[in-house]
Amino acid sequence: MKSEQKIPSHRTGGAHLLFKIVTRPGAGPPQIQHCEDEYFYVLEEDYEFLLEGRTLRADAGCLLHVPKGILHAHKNVGNGVGRMLLTHTPGGLYERFFEEIGKAVDGGARPLSFEGQADA
Repeated sequence: MKSEQKIPSHRTGGAHLLFKIVTRPGAGPPQIQHCEDEYFYVLEEDYEFLLEGRTLRADAGCLLHVPKGILHAHKNVGNGVGRMLLTHTPGGLYERFFEEIGKAVDGGARPLSFEGQADA
């Protein structure tokens, strides 16, 4: 999965963050946001969402709201590369995660425990 920031939270006074994600067929991570509501707007391909034990199908043009604290997953079930717009409300927390994860580590870092897992 690849993400691209479209509207950073500092441009909305922290109210929300808008970004685009791109997923290969069969890909999509399970996740939970503890502090933000999340909205998914499907731009291309078909997705399945697992939400509160239910599987929902979403194709281009569908909008799905996931309240904070709900474990959920999405998976591109189409044949091509899928694209969605995502909004987090409030913004800022997701951005900080990627700022931190993108920083270089010192020479004492351990190998990643999920090495060799292409979808990780």
